[in-house]
Amino acid sequence: MDDNKNNDNSVYSVEEYEAALAKLNKSKHSREKSVVKEQKQKKKSEKASLSGKKHNKTFIEKCKEDIVIPICLLSILLVIISIILYFTLPTIFVKSFGMNIDEFRKRYESTAVYNEYLLGYNFEIPDVNYTVSIPNLDVDTAEINSNSDKYNYFNATIPNTATSFSTGIQGSTRKVDNKIASLRVLTEYQNDASYFDFMCKYFASYVQTIYPDLTKDEAIQLVQDALGQMQSGTTPFIVKEDYAYRILIGQDNNIAYVAMDFITADRLER
Repeated sequence: MDDNKNNDNSVYSVEEYEAALAKLNKSKHSREKSVVKEQKQKKKSEKASLSGKKHNKTFIEKCKEDIVIPICLLSILLVIISIILYFTLPTIFVKSFGMNIDEFRKRYESTAVYNEYLLGYNFEIPDVNYTVSIPNLDVDTAEINSNSDKYNYFNATIPNTATSFSTGIQGSTRKVDNKIASLRVLTEYQNDASYFDFMCKYFASYVQTIYPDLTKDEAIQLVQDALGQMQSGTTPFIVKEDYAYRILIGQDNNIAYVAMDFITADRLER
């Protein structure tokens, strides 16, 4: 019986046994490699899935996870609103003539009154000087010399060569856009026979600038009517369309002057 067992064992040679063992080991290695590959693929898929979920999160979900996002957006929004308010509020609550000084100058030089009576006598509006405030305007209702946080103030001497009367202008512009908000036109008072005629035409050139639809005769008549109210002892503003005006007599450093004030009509309603 023992001899039969020995005979059965001799059926497999050492070489065949080692080959079978090697084949088995190779198969095992392949299986292990396959498992490792599958695990890597699974991890890759899970990572891609997580990434996709993260990428597909709604904006609100992202904001909930990272509070910095809404804070930054709110800050940007507040800056934008501040800029808008800075430029729009002054135009709503502080009215203007709709012209800066350069635009006003061009319109002034195109008026019929200026071209017929003043051209050639240095009545052009020169470059203006900006000041901290304008003293002695005494335009209480118009508030020309207050609210310096809203206005810049200017003045200019008009070096005319037609008369011996000193002439000039003063006024204010909105800080936000430099458009004129008020204007005073001055001429030194003289007890002279030609003074009244000159003053009417000088003031009328500015009246026609502000009211371009008026003819030169209508502008002169408007000045005469305003002078009539001044001579009656009162100097109220007269409202015409979007503007108001008046003529008054004042004194600065013992020099008497006559001035015509222009403001936007809304300033009388405050």
